[in-house]
Amino acid sequence: MVEPTHRFTGTSAACPRYMLCPDVLLIPLEEGTARLVDLDGSFFDLSQTAAQMLKSRLEQSEADTIQQIAAEYNADLDTVHTDLTALLADLRAKGLIWRSDDRLPWLTLRTAIAITLCYPGLWILGLVRNQRLKAPALLALARLSFELAGWARTVEAWQKYLRTQQVLAAGSERERLIDAIDSAIRRSPRVVHSIACKERALCCWFMLRSAGIPAKLVMGVQFSPFAGHCWCEVDGRILTDSPESCETYTPVICYEG
Repeated sequence: MVEPTHRFTGTSAACPRYMLCPDVLLIPLEEGTARLVDLDGSFFDLSQTAAQMLKSRLEQSEADTIQQIAAEYNADLDTVHTDLTALLADLRAKGLIWRSDDRLPWLTLRTAIAITLCYPGLWILGLVRNQRLKAPALLALARLSFELAGWARTVEAWQKYLRTQQVLAAGSERERLIDAIDSAIRRSPRVVHSIACKERALCCWFMLRSAGIPAKLVMGVQFSPFAGHCWCEVDGRILTDSPESCETYTPVICYEG
């Protein structure tokens, strides 16, 4: 391909950075395409060119991105600039990316909501020793927090709370605790109708970590048809779900502590 003979100068070198929103993952697919996945439930497919544009713009300046894409496709710099601007504007409008000079009152508010809502609730529920009583209340708190603050900020708030606690090793009670917590989550009455795999996995993970058991919170996806799923693991054992339900999903994110 022919290298463009001039460098694009339509924007300042100090142009704002672009970043994925907190609840969004960029997942590469076959033949260079990609998918933006909102962990709260939606997704957006990117063509090979769009995926390259976005990846490049997340890593470098607008001018460098335009120069790179134009060189790779032997394209006019102004055309690439127009296409890149339209792509970024579309993704921003869908709430999938944000810019460093954006005002983000909603994201800031969601962080405050997650912390304000979760900390007192988790502290109060930490006083409850009966797993069967604790599980439904935790599930309801998780559902409410996901609704108001989203996946990423809810998990972040629950992780931060765990780090403030003195957790003792489970010791000889380990297997009994694992079984008791898994059973409590599975048999918990649906105090909120929309409780699903995300709430069950998060609560099981949280209860196990609180008991000193190094559990993992896993989110996986499958691509055809596209779907997401969450589960909790301890030493390879899947909790809150069956192994058959999880094996078709490819893990894309894992929280351990």
